[in-house]
Amino acid sequence: MTRAALLRPMHLLVAAIGIAFFAMTLAWWVLPLTLVTYLALVYLAASAPLFKRRILEGRESLTGAAPVLSGGEKASPEQRLRRLPNGETRTRVEAALAARDRALVAIENSGEAVRGLLQDAPPKLNLLLERLIDVAEKREQVAATAPHPDTAPDGLRRTARNAASEQKERELRTMDAQLSDAFEKISTLRPRVVRISTEVGNDAREAAGRLIADLDETLRHLDALLSGTSPR
Repeated sequence: MTRAALLRPMHLLVAAIGIAFFAMTLAWWVLPLTLVTYLALVYLAASAPLFKRRILEGRESLTGAAPVLSGGEKASPEQRLRRLPNGETRTRVEAALAARDRALVAIENSGEAVRGLLQDAPPKLNLLLERLIDVAEKREQVAATAPHPDTAPDGLRRTARNAASEQKERELRTMDAQLSDAFEKISTLRPRVVRISTEVGNDAREAAGRLIADLDETLRHLDALLSGTSPR
């Protein structure tokens, strides 16, 4: 983590600018000021929860499995989001990613006891976002291939085309409902983490257990939707 912060391009740029300024002016105070600024930037980055998570996710992506429907590429949720077409689905996935980040920061900034109770939440939440984007990608694929109702005079062809259109519409409604439920669950996570941090004893354990159970349930529903089975 510290090595990544030391080698961060922005931090190295600050150091390079300071050294260049010293070389041009020979002002002795430039070197200690540059060093202090550089070390301060390194410390702030290394202690930032979002920076830690980004570095860890980058390491995991080197050995992790490729996400479903990603064409075999080992892309991050943010990269996959940019491939979604503009529209309501993409906007809601963006909101879900932001809500996930807020929840992870809340967990990281909570007390040691709460972090212990919620230690299973971050990996489940990251997996949930992967599945959410899987469903969003599948939803856009279905929408792009959905046939429009046919009004041609050929009765058999019109009936078959309309039946296919109705089937696609049912699939889209099902996926939209599951996406809406998942978005709602993710958006409430940060307030729930904050509430858990105010609880003690059994109340905190029960609240944390309910949060983990909700993540598991949402994951089961999304997995079932992707596999075409009913959630258990």
